Amino acid sequence: MMNKKIFVIYFKLIFLLFLTTSCGGGGGGGGINSSGGSSFNTAEFQSNFGLSRIGALTALNNNGTGSGIIVGVLDTGIDIDNIEFSGRISNNSSNITEGAAVNVDDKEGHGTAVAGIIGAAKNDSGIHGVAPSSILLVKKLNIGAALTLLNVDVGINSAVSNGAKVINMSFGTDAPALPSASEQAAMQNAVDQGVILVVATGNSSLSQVLNFARLADCTGGGGICNGFNARGRMIAVNAVDSNNNETAFGNRCGDTSTACMVAPGQNINSTSIGGGTSVVTGTSFSAPHVTGAVAVLLQKFPTITPSDA
Repeated sequence: MMNKKIFVIYFKLIFLLFLTTSCGGGGGGGGINSSGGSSFNTAEFQSNFGLSRIGALTALNNNGTGSGIIVGVLDTGIDIDNIEFSGRISNNSSNITEGAAVNVDDKEGHGTAVAGIIGAAKNDSGIHGVAPSSILLVKKLNIGAALTLLNVDVGINSAVSNGAKVINMSFGTDAPALPSASEQAAMQNAVDQGVILVVATGNSSLSQVLNFARLADCTGGGGICNGFNARGRMIAVNAVDSNNNETAFGNRCGDTSTACMVAPGQNINSTSIGGGTSVVTGTSFSAPHVTGAVAVLLQKFPTITPSDA
């Protein structure tokens, strides 16, 4: 198996290659500017080491900000009054568990931290996200301390019907529990509609990733796949630390390895409820680094397929 430190560097190089290579239909103009002197290479950028680890500066310097890309965030909600998200929370966001009449304001903090890594604004305050101009389509689920998952299928379907191009799912369930038939159907519909699913592997130091992420490499066979087919359109994400070393807590990719990546997920600085930042750890926070990167690729190269991205 490829060493995880080498693999995250490989991911960084591939990301840089995409962002510095002309591609038919690509958005954004200007020449390549990959180093210092950038308006993005600031204390705000450096506040989350994860941005530099995935090569985000080259993307940002070349107008790769996720502008116009709708990113679905299935989580505990978002701090709706936080300046980091001002003007970029989609009006189609909804509280799936409690009903659309109840807003998506985050009471837990998890969703706000996830959303910040994806798309906190560049505003010279706190941190900014991998895709700081993306549109955040928030679907608030009941994901509390007990990780009670309700209406995941409704959340996925709603995100897809409201234009999400990539959906972040920083949650999962321990084996042997599998996604329900309706949840698998929603996930299948999403990838069939060209929506990329990015799912955390979990934090239990296991040799296999949690469900839902375990389905990322399925090609329609039996067993845990039960006919589900998402290869090339779904990504499981494990965590590395600031030195690109695999963390002790992250579930290993195991039999999902060909659809699994790693990204920074330990001691990550991200947005907090009420403003400011806090340090968070877990594969929940490695997944949004990849989600943000996917949003940037989809913005810069709008003609590529989900599998290419």
